[in-house]
Amino acid sequence: MPDDHQPDWLTARRIAIGESIRTARRHKRMSQDALATAVGLDRRSIQRVERAETDPRLTWLLRIAMSLDIPLSDLVREHELSDRPRNGDVTAGPQQGP
Repeated sequence: MPDDHQPDWLTARRIAIGESIRTARRHKRMSQDALATAVGLDRRSIQRVERAETDPRLTWLLRIAMSLDIPLSDLVREHELSDRPRNGDVTAGPQQGP
């Protein structure tokens, strides 16, 4: 992971994004090599993104979404709002109910 001091919710989001990319890539029956070539990255970079070992750049996410022919929002969609910090505090963990 890029930074062991990142909040748990951020790590969870990075993992979810990587899983979304992997799922979409497999749905398209595309290898990591083929996606890497389409995006202009090496296969290892795609691996690291899918495994949440690196923070993907926005340009990578945009190219990945375009190469997989899906909206960027499908890759980064939040499934559980409770995982997101409230009140703009991005350093805190998820808030418990009201």
